[in-house]
Amino acid sequence: MKNFKKIILSLAVVALVLSCFQTPLGKSKTKVYYSGDAINYQGKVVVASTDSDFLELFQLDGKTLKSIIKFKPVDSRFNIESAFYTVILREELGRLYAYVSTGKELLKYNVSDPKNIILADTIKDNSGDWFGGLEISNGNLITKGTRGVKVWNRDTQVVDSFNVFNASNPYSITVGNGYDYIFNVVGNQVEIFDRQDREVIKRITLNNENKGNVKIYNDSAEGMFYVPDGKQLKKYNYRGDIHKSISHDSSFGYDIAPSIDGKYIYFTNGKSIKKLDKIDLKLIDEYQNRTDLGYWAMGLKVVRDSEGEKVVVFNNASITIFDSNLKIVARVKATEQTSKSESVKPIEKLFLQLNKKSAKPFEEVVVSGGGYAANEAITITLGDQKIIAYVGEDGRFAKSFTVGISPAGRKDIKVVGQKSGQSYSISFEIEEVK
Repeated sequence: MKNFKKIILSLAVVALVLSCFQTPLGKSKTKVYYSGDAINYQGKVVVASTDSDFLELFQLDGKTLKSIIKFKPVDSRFNIESAFYTVILREELGRLYAYVSTGKELLKYNVSDPKNIILADTIKDNSGDWFGGLEISNGNLITKGTRGVKVWNRDTQVVDSFNVFNASNPYSITVGNGYDYIFNVVGNQVEIFDRQDREVIKRITLNNENKGNVKIYNDSAEGMFYVPDGKQLKKYNYRGDIHKSISHDSSFGYDIAPSIDGKYIYFTNGKSIKKLDKIDLKLIDEYQNRTDLGYWAMGLKVVRDSEGEKVVVFNNASITIFDSNLKIVARVKATEQTSKSESVKPIEKLFLQLNKKSAKPFEEVVVSGGGYAANEAITITLGDQKIIAYVGEDGRFAKSFTVGISPAGRKDIKVVGQKSGQSYSISFEIEEVK
């Protein structure tokens, strides 16, 4: 199942990555960005990706796309780093949440305050599902996995499910905001799945050698859907008739997203990012990538901030943000990932201390300590509470948190370094509320 994430890079892109980012065996390797999500939160563009196996969040600040969050999950069974596979962002009651899949679990983090990341919920499916893709549709969370497509309500309960499968690339399943169809690009075919009849009602053959990401845009109000293939961008009605098509300058087609006002669509094909009139597919603007520098446009999101529309492109060697005229606003380049043995060098023995040895629920406690890897994320656990914090250059930290509702008694506060795997616990008493 872990191959989900790897398969979505096509052979051509893999070759491009190897040619542009070769490093000697055993040295650090450069990550690439090919998918993720973006949202407007409190007037700022926030971008998320898990392509590096970390959950990474970036915030657009003027002309700079700055990193604000970066951490990996820890497998509590073996006390080792795990990996994230996919992420979706959603605002709920004024708070920003990141839903992140580890495959077997779906973790919901409150990331409203990057300095105080809180694990709000852990979602498991007793059917043994492996969550390979996520989407928000009509206000509901959608998971796409080995057990098909599932619709979850706000209470994280499955309220509907469909037998739509894409073993090699769940990213290419599109639910969208319509209520009638689910679209699935499997190999060189588009399958149209009727949600009412619960069966595939149409298969359309594409000119498609790309075995990676292919995303459909469904405009339910127009009664049309748009799909890129290796030769053309095509606009179909639900009967499978071509309404309009245009040729493009690549052998690959990846992602499509509408403009905020619905008048235009943006399209990525690796070599370029294009803005087209939605009605007649006339070219309005385009940006030609420097493929010789490793840029290759794949995933695509369109959001609006306080200054207007922004087009977020997961551009292989970078995440690049454009304005509505496809002029670059900001870019964060892919960086080298150092191995665990190279990067983890604690400079002192582990230790923890508390400002108080006991507290009642809803009281504040400060835990501090040291002996962790420089700048790594740590997970602080007290019973069912899990809090993410960060250590400094010296491997030390101090973090205040509010004790949650829990039965009275003695428990351990455990702190685990997400990069180093360093773990230490200290005893703590939860007092009875009288």
